[in-house]
Amino acid sequence: MSSITSDNTLDEQTLESETESKVIVKKILSPITGKIVLDIRKYYKPNGKLIATHKGIQLNLDQWVLAIPIIERMLGDDNGKSIDISKP
Repeated sequence: MSSITSDNTLDEQTLESETESKVIVKKILSPITGKIVLDIRKYYKPNGKLIATHKGIQLNLDQWVLAIPIIERMLGDDNGKSIDISKP
């Protein structure tokens, strides 16, 4: 099991970009509900310090399970063929 940080983060991955902004994906144990949520949020570095913006989404695992087929369908081709986002 992962260790929990002071902000309840269980895991974190950063999507690097060429700009001063970054997108960080966090797996968080919600202090309110006690459930695991995934938080995808844009961060920026105005003075070298990483600051979270309001641009992001936080969904619990049940919501992500419902969202994945919709995202696959939306990212599919114009003929209605879905793509499988679970494979790189």
